[in-house]
Amino acid sequence: MGPDDTATVAGDERVIEHEWIPIGTLLLRRGLIDVEQLELALGEREQSGRRLGELLVSWGWVSSRDVAVALAEQFQLPFHDLAASQPSEDLPVPDGAAPQLDAVVVEDADDYVLVGVGDPTDIAAIEQLRDSLDKVVHLCVIDPSALQSHARRHDQAVLGGLTL
Repeated sequence: MGPDDTATVAGDERVIEHEWIPIGTLLLRRGLIDVEQLELALGEREQSGRRLGELLVSWGWVSSRDVAVALAEQFQLPFHDLAASQPSEDLPVPDGAAPQLDAVVVEDADDYVLVGVGDPTDIAAIEQLRDSLDKVVHLCVIDPSALQSHARRHDQAVLGGLTL
């Protein structure tokens, strides 16, 4: 997609149309990488097929939190910082609910549940999660590495990314 294209993002029950901004552009605009780093990473992505954010994190040029914040902006979803505001340990994502998705329940209200996901691009897993819950699901983006840290602090298992 080019910068003038729009993307359809299922951030909650409504569909949002917005200008699609590539993650590399978002990180560049924030001053987290420079043009040369972006070009090197884009070249490596072409060769390896790895995701741009994954490459930049593995090379130590940005943090996984930086990528998560950029993904939140790209998908027009809120970012929830697990390091600053821990969800209650009694709010696990139900067993079998999209096991491949890095996810944690951030808030469980009467009429909805707010679920933090590490990868908002995995639409099939998000839909599987929605289908497995009996409430309206709203999404926010979390840093997947913070999810692992959260699970360790609360002695919870993370199976396929899900906090159990």
